[in-house]
Amino acid sequence: MPTPSRALDYPNILGNWCSETSKYTFTREMFSIFVFATRGEGSFKIIDYRFTSEEVDVGWFNPEAGERHAAFGEFTKDGATMFQLARGSAPHKRYERC
Repeated sequence: MPTPSRALDYPNILGNWCSETSKYTFTREMFSIFVFATRGEGSFKIIDYRFTSEEVDVGWFNPEAGERHAAFGEFTKDGATMFQLARGSAPHKRYERC
């Protein structure tokens, strides 16, 4: 069962994360997306990471859509699972380290 993490920081979010439909890769400088079904991909410059005790808000710049944000939380204690939190049109979605 997911439990809130304490003092979320870069090690919680950086790296590769996979859902059933896509792979996210986070570095300090870039956010990359790969969609399995279409084989579509994109890489975007990170604007900022905002950390709280329960969530990481990731901001990036998409040249076609401008500044974008997504929130991630519900990190498991072992660091293997997180969820993209439902915000606006973004669904609540499970991601695992991959």
